[in-house]
Amino acid sequence: MGMVAILRKGLGVGLPVILCTGCVAKYSAPIPQGSQALAEVRVFANHFHTTGWFVSSTGSCSGSQVIGAVNRNSLGKAISDAPPKLGMPKVTGQFLSDESFAEIAVVPDRKNIITANVVVGTSFCHFSAAFVPESGGKYEIASIYDRGRCGLRVFKLEQQSANGWARVEDSSATVQRPACKP
Repeated sequence: MGMVAILRKGLGVGLPVILCTGCVAKYSAPIPQGSQALAEVRVFANHFHTTGWFVSSTGSCSGSQVIGAVNRNSLGKAISDAPPKLGMPKVTGQFLSDESFAEIAVVPDRKNIITANVVVGTSFCHFSAAFVPESGGKYEIASIYDRGRCGLRVFKLEQQSANGWARVEDSSATVQRPACKP
């Protein structure tokens, strides 16, 4: 199932805590170096939970930037506070409303750390994953929640045909311990 952590119970936290307003800088796209193409990353929340997203391209927890938050309410409606979309391709058969995800560019060929603060009801989980995206690569990172456990899954998007894209589990992804604290 990928990287998973135990969900902590009984913490009545909300979106401001998830984003840690004022604690870290807001996301700004990196500048490509020479002819190197940046990698693209789509982050989204599954099911009915709230996820605050952070990214660091420094190879460590320092320099984390707020990407934004995705809040899925009981009706499945999403609310997003995130940078403009990059126009990444969708996985064949995948439906994502524009409000349910964020897309960012990251520095390729070095360790990037994505951190998610996940809230399900009154439970809270804080989790980080590290991965090394390829130049020009396209990735999806999903926060997951299943029976009291949560975590992140990192996928590389690969073109299967002229009109189709598929997810492949990214073998470079590892659990970042301890999780980054925004």
